[in-house]
Parts: sequence; C-alpha cells; structure tokens
Amino acid sequence: MTRYLLGIDIGTTNVKAVLFDLEGNAIAQARAEYPTYFPAAGWAEQDPELWWQATTAITRSVVSEGRINPEKIAAIGVSSQAPTMLPVTERGEPLRHALIWMDRRSEELCDYLRREIGDEEILKVTGNRIDPYYMLPKFLWFKKYEPQLLARTHKVLQANGYVNYKLTGRFSIDKAHASLTQVYDVSTGRLALELCEKVGLASELMPELYDGTTVIGVVNKDAAAVTGLAAGTPVVAGTVDGAAAALETGVTGPGEAVEMSGTSTVVLLGADSLKRSNKLISMYHALEGRYLVIGAASSTGASLKWFRDQFGSMERLAAKELKIDAYDLMNFEAERVEPGAGKVIFLPYMMGERSPIWDTYARGVFIGLTLNTTRGQMIRSIMEGAAFALYHNLQEATALGLEVKELRCVGGGALSNLWLKIKASVTNLPVVVPETSLGAPFGDALLAGTGIGIYQDVEALAKKYVRFKQRIEPDKEWHALYQELYDVYCSIYNHIRDDLFNLAKIKIGH
Repeated sequence: MTRYLLGIDIGTTNVKAVLFDLEGNAIAQARAEYPTYFPAAGWAEQDPELWWQATTAITRSVVSEGRINPEKIAAIGVSSQAPTMLPVTERGEPLRHALIWMDRRSEELCDYLRREIGDEEILKVTGNRIDPYYMLPKFLWFKKYEPQLLARTHKVLQANGYVNYKLTGRFSIDKAHASLTQVYDVSTGRLALELCEKVGLASELMPELYDGTTVIGVVNKDAAAVTGLAAGTPVVAGTVDGAAAALETGVTGPGEAVEMSGTSTVVLLGADSLKRSNKLISMYHALEGRYLVIGAASSTGASLKWFRDQFGSMERLAAKELKIDAYDLMNFEAERVEPGAGKVIFLPYMMGERSPIWDTYARGVFIGLTLNTTRGQMIRSIMEGAAFALYHNLQEATALGLEVKELRCVGGGALSNLWLKIKASVTNLPVVVPETSLGAPFGDALLAGTGIGIYQDVEALAKKYVRFKQRIEPDKEWHALYQELYDVYCSIYNHIRDDLFNLAKIKIGH
C-alpha cells in the first residue's frame, strides 16, 4: 500500500503543508497566510487561532489535491517559527496573542536579567546571550504586566507546540525549540531548574520535552473532523523551521551553510558541538548530536516589501496588468544599476536587529542620497544592505572557527539572480541553489518518517535528496568594491548607534 508523509510549517507569514511519498516526491502542497499585529513600536504578535484555521484549511487542501485516502498518511511532522511565547489554559485555550520572535518589548526585562542573573551565567547555561528575541524575557514581560493571565496559565507553548496540541491533545516542546527558550540547560538538555526558580518561572509551566522524531500522540477525532486527516495518525514532536529547512538542503555538519531570505535573512551553519556566542544564535539541530549556529537579520526581505508597499504603487499596478510579480519589476530596475548603488548604503534594521548587533533600537537608514539618486539605486541598496548583514553574520561564524565553503540559498530571495550574485560577491563565496525548495515541510516529513521507523538515517536521506540547479561564482571586481562599502556600512552603524538609542527615547504622539 502506498503511504505518505505530511510536513507542516507554521511560518512568520503563512502556514505551508506539503504531502510527500516515501521517496521524497511532493504529491501536493498548499499554504495560507495570516497577519502579524504590531500594537506598538517593536511589538509583534500573532493570533494562534489563525495558525490553526490556516492549518485546517491547507491540510484539507493537500488531501483533496493529492486525491488520497487520508488513512494512507503514515505520520505528520510540524515545525515553526521560533521562539514564541504563548500562554494557554489547561484546555489549550490561548490567553492572549502569541509574542513571536520579532517582538522586542521585553528590553527592560533583559536589563533585569543582566542585573539579577548576569550575561555570563545566561550564556553558560543557555548557550545564548540575553535578548528580547528569546522566550524568557518575553515571559518575564508577561509575568510583570499581565499577572491576571499568568494566574490562569497552564502551559507556555511554542507555535508548533500549539498546533501539535490541537492535533493530538498533548502538550509538548521539542529540543530545538527548547534551546531557544533560555529556560533549558543546553549542556544537559534538561530544564534549568535553578534558573527558573531565580526568575520566578514555575517549572510546571513548561510542557514535556521530546526529541523531534518522537511520536507525541495521534490525531484525535476533533482534529480529524476539521483537518480532513485520519484519526489515529501519528504526530512527531517536530522542530524549529530553520532546523527543518537545514535538513532539506543537506546542511547537517561542519562546513555546510544555507541562507534563507524571506521576511528575514537567516543563515544556518552546521556544527558538531555547541558553540556559545554573544553574537550569534546556538541551537540544537533536528539531528541528534548535531548543532546549528545561526545568524539572523530581522527584516531584510521585509525591507524590500516595505519599499514595494510604500513607494511601488506603479509597479503593483503594472504587475497586476501584466500578471507578473511586482518584485520582478523592482528587480529589473535594480539590474540596471551599477554595483554600489550610486554609493547609497542601506542599514536593514527596520525592526531593530538580531545578530550580530543585537540592538532593539536600531532602525533602517539610507545614507548617501543625492538629488541624482534613483529608485533603482535605492532598491539595489536594499539588496546590498541585506547582503552586508549576511556577511556580518558569516564573519562572526568564522571567528567561532566555522569554515564555510559555499552558501546554499533558498527562500523568496533565491528567485532573484541579481540578489544571488550580490550575495556571492559580498561574501566571496559560491552560491548554489537547489533544484527544488519546498522549505521546512520536507525536513518535517523526514522527521515524521524516522519517528515511525520508515527511515533509519535522516542525514543520509537529506544528502541523497538534495540536488542543485545553479551555481553562481563571486565577481572579484564586485567583491573588491563591496569590501570598501562594507567597511563604511559597519562604521555608519557604530557612529549612529547612540543617536538611534536617543531617538527611540523621544516621545511623539500617544
């Protein structure tokens, strides 16, 4: 009997599901979008009920499109954006919108952690620096400002943990997500009880910890009724979207790296040991005994979308008329501009920044504008600024002893040959693009198949299935120019960092 595996990814902008056969071929796929809410500057929330509504819609869609009996789906794996802070009741009901990774409101609680616990202790125990990106500061904000909701909280979940609960009725957290919460000891892989006690986080609020391939439960009758899935289908604990995407591109160990550009830019580097860093993010890989080092720029693709939405009305109208993507027209404009974008440099810090500067108060900056500056130069400068942010992270990885031989590129940014060439030339690394890129759901499916015994060697399978269609070598002349511009890019931020902080403190309006 033909059997299938279902991978589901709860991303920052949408939920995506892909149905695979056991040979790794995609049979059907679907996605559904949902909004992010920004109630105040630096705040970012999502409605978990919309995650679930989107999930039920796309699971019904892939079962229908694939024309399969849902009982033939052997197992399901769910990954998600990370980290998230979602408090729920004993019945799994959300008590508020989820604070997603992008949310920076907990900066003052980071100051509290620095005073009461200390940077060195947090780094030693959790493997990562203190920053609003992680779940712990978000939880402390919740504890301080919404104590009435905390009193009703039964568990604090991650995004995939919520969807897994809706599918199975079981509360869970996988090891990769746990390593980004800052309440687990990365040396032991267990809850850091002493740290939790010091900050007032009751250990029972954290769900049971599982390996990503462990079956946590099965699809229950209520979930089956709304998803179109078969009751009794096994569900594994899953992983972080980045770890699943790393699997899809065959990034499993040292020397291998993949860059994903969508809303943000994330570069994931394989490692065979934990690399503690004040600059980058350390995380468990989905593979047992393997680790990932991550560089994450918060709003690179989002900056290009911002430009499209605010200044690209003609492109949007033309794209609608011609039935093409507005980004294609923007790309065409940027292609007609020489490298260096007329000496316009863009700092892509539109939502503050994660690695390697970790600055909540950083903001987007165009510098070098003149009356001769064109739209195309501004578009290209956004692409180049995003590549500089990527290079900045790769340089920090090199300082940790991680060698990168080539850069695999996936995501929406990989659709632009110009952007790929810019990235190759800025980093001075060959860029390779997979033949197909279905994202995290492929890695989810591999974990699901492993969890029920279909697959024995996930790493070998990941290497087997990845194929590359394109290789772009760096342009040496471009690289020499970009080196000069990159030095200025770094210098600009260092010179205006205090000004950006002071600007953030000025009150305007309500």
